[in-house]
Amino acid sequence: MKIKKLFGSVLFMCAVFVAEAQTPVDWHLLSPAKDKVYGAGILEAYCELENTTPKRKVVVALIDAGFDVQHEALANVLWRNKKEVAGNGKDDDKNGYRDDLHGWNFLASPDGKLIERTSDEAFRQFLKVKERFDELHGKERSDEESNEYIGYLKFAKNSRLVSLYTGASFNYNIAKGVEELDRLLREKCPDREPTLEDFAALNPIVQQSGDTLQKIAYYTYSIIWSFGNQNKKWDTLYRNRYRSSEAQRQECEKAWAALVDERSLANDDFNTLSNKYYGNHEFLSAAADEGTAVAGIIAATPGVAKGIKGISDQVELMLIRAVPSSGDAYDKDIALAIRYAVEQGADIINISFGKYMLDNPKWIDDAIAYAEKHDVLIVHSAGDNYRDTEKDPYFPVAQGQGRKHAFSNIITVGASDMEGNPYINSNYGASSVDVFAPGVQLYTTVRGDNYRKVTGTKIAAPVVTGIAAMLKSYYPSLKASRIKDILVHTARQTPSATVPFPHDPTNSEGAPTGGYDRLCVSGGIVDAVAAVQLAREICKGK
Repeated sequence: MKIKKLFGSVLFMCAVFVAEAQTPVDWHLLSPAKDKVYGAGILEAYCELENTTPKRKVVVALIDAGFDVQHEALANVLWRNKKEVAGNGKDDDKNGYRDDLHGWNFLASPDGKLIERTSDEAFRQFLKVKERFDELHGKERSDEESNEYIGYLKFAKNSRLVSLYTGASFNYNIAKGVEELDRLLREKCPDREPTLEDFAALNPIVQQSGDTLQKIAYYTYSIIWSFGNQNKKWDTLYRNRYRSSEAQRQECEKAWAALVDERSLANDDFNTLSNKYYGNHEFLSAAADEGTAVAGIIAATPGVAKGIKGISDQVELMLIRAVPSSGDAYDKDIALAIRYAVEQGADIINISFGKYMLDNPKWIDDAIAYAEKHDVLIVHSAGDNYRDTEKDPYFPVAQGQGRKHAFSNIITVGASDMEGNPYINSNYGASSVDVFAPGVQLYTTVRGDNYRKVTGTKIAAPVVTGIAAMLKSYYPSLKASRIKDILVHTARQTPSATVPFPHDPTNSEGAPTGGYDRLCVSGGIVDAVAAVQLAREICKGK
């Protein structure tokens, strides 16, 4: 009787999904062959499973920026720490985290204040070398010092404030290069005001000098003087050469002084992992929409609102807040969040965030290795900066830092649209991104019993997490590494040999093109139907 009910439940779910998923808001559940949109084939996958019973619930840990635990479509799918008594203010299970009923928030002060704002990682790293950078930027540098200086400029790519500051410093160096140009002009015109024609005549001398900075200064001031400043005298341009760079530097330093990083409110020592019991069990941050949206894609209760249905009804969601509402997460919080998820019994961890620099890569690698040892799959979003992450890694990464072998339990996900093209802002990488998944305009839950469409790899990752949870619930003998292999090897290839690559939308030259094989390991978009079929074949007789 029980088995018949379970079969009936699966049949009903299949029927409900097929009947209700005809609107664009559900497109990620649909299939190209049946529905003419490049969804993940989740409805078809459930029909494939109609004669199979789920074997167990799957615990999915979400590490994110905040959650609405009272959302009408999520309240009944939350993981429950059965050893903890709700609201008694005690650490009943003696795990060091008091009242962690549904998970833990690592970003809170001892008096309960939620930590909302931090700086970005590139800014934090640049502060460590700023004194050296300032020393180098105003002097003549050796080749070795020039390489060091250029290395510091790379921090600017990932921090607006650092970009402004290094830009001002670069302008300062150009201004210094103009001093040599002024000397050359004075030699050429000792008794009169130099003209634009005199300046143009310096070109052969500058080209022969071999001084790159002087060449840049020459080209820069050629443009400045030629366009809009023809009537200005050289003396005026020369006298004002430092004005803009110094104003920029002063503006940056004021902004730095006003920057708020609340991470110290946690009152821990964030230079050691041993001091790990901090935070609280509150999740409703200013960025609660972020984690709530991820949760809805994976496990929102069907029927609560039109068009809303999570991918798996066999999931319990463990909530872990380790990401600030603005700024980058600290490595300590990420590492401890992963370890907490593993220790509390998570099967899968969804990480819909990342960053391009780490302060303590070993902490992150050790936490991932800990998850790998305990057979926990980590699903990570590829990032939304249209970057090739082979050249510019978006951490955490499967390869780790300085490891001989890549982690087998991380799957990195790019985002695709209804037409089967990559999302224009999605990061990519032929060996660093594993698979693409629907991630454009997905309708999901947000705080306050509300719903809206969300776009990005942050929402594509939970599509893969949901499918992975589906496989684990029906085929629990599958190891994390095997689930990753299944999802990668069964990815659906698009009929077109070329697709527009993710790119800077302001690039007037348009998008470069190529196949998905140049964008990810699998060369395609996740396919739940093919994944179920392969999982069934692998587990036949088990």
